[in-house]
Amino acid sequence: MLAWADTVLAMDNDVLKELHELADEQAAPKLRLYLDGQDVHDPWEDAYPAFLICVKTIQADADRHLA
Repeated sequence: MLAWADTVLAMDNDVLKELHELADEQAAPKLRLYLDGQDVHDPWEDAYPAFLICVKTIQADADRHLA
């Protein structure tokens, strides 16, 4: 799946690290963290407001990833 993608965005550094372990030399440059230098908090098992914060965070930075 990494081969056909133009860009692969990870929401946190742990996932980015795992993707780098799976990626070959051609796929590795396509891997990036969604937010430069910081993780998007995973709201799993959090209260509903945490999900809203996550959505707003993702929406706020979506433009820089879309053509």
